[in-house]
Amino acid sequence: MARCVFGEFQLDTDERRLSRSDIEIRLRGKLFDTLSVFLEHPGKLLRKGELLAKVWPDSIVEENNLDHCVSQLRKILGGGVSRFIETVPRQGYRFICPVGNHNGIERPLDVGEGQSWKTPEMPTQEIRSFVTKDGVNIAYSRCGHGPPLVKAANWLNHLEFEWQSPIWAHWVKQLTKHHTLFRYDERGNGLSDWNVQDFSFGAWVRDFDQLIDTIGLDRFALLGISQGGGVAVSYAARHPERVSKLVLYGAFSRG
Repeated sequence: MARCVFGEFQLDTDERRLSRSDIEIRLRGKLFDTLSVFLEHPGKLLRKGELLAKVWPDSIVEENNLDHCVSQLRKILGGGVSRFIETVPRQGYRFICPVGNHNGIERPLDVGEGQSWKTPEMPTQEIRSFVTKDGVNIAYSRCGHGPPLVKAANWLNHLEFEWQSPIWAHWVKQLTKHHTLFRYDERGNGLSDWNVQDFSFGAWVRDFDQLIDTIGLDRFALLGISQGGGVAVSYAARHPERVSKLVLYGAFSRG
């Protein structure tokens, strides 16, 4: 692994450089080493003992040194606590952001015996977040150009993973051809906060309402897929003046 990309970042292990949009971000030695180990094992649970052995191979250090490195990396990378590095309680950490080659595209994913799928060249997405009135951090993204199209979150979303998913990548690519697409991870999913108490339908609708106010959209097309259909219909009924078109696909009124 000489050069790889994750999110909007690029890491060059040979030059020991981390950059974001061609702007170099300085990392001190152990921070860089910790990030490098994570990128070598994306999606894998790395137990604390294993990480300590890899980052401090010739030293005996306490776990709080590792915890401090992870905390600092999260602050440097931004995007919320769970966007890049997931904490597995009493076990270790897992790097949950997809990692690609230096082109950032066409990383093959196994989809079956003798078959492979390659990520199409995707447009750039901008990921931001807001905090709901009950204190939940909600991540959302903006991508593409044209009239606004908002997709209500369906069951199990992840703004980053969907970018390289055989299920969702083609949706995103097509929907952003002629529209500015807004997506979000609902509470308890993806890059949004997972440790949440209220998973009620009312909370989903309130989150969507606050999302629209945060983005600042006056009128937009609304897409509801599967579980997202109920949220889309509920919002459209409450704010018909803001919804120019309502598109439902595989949706249901109860379930």
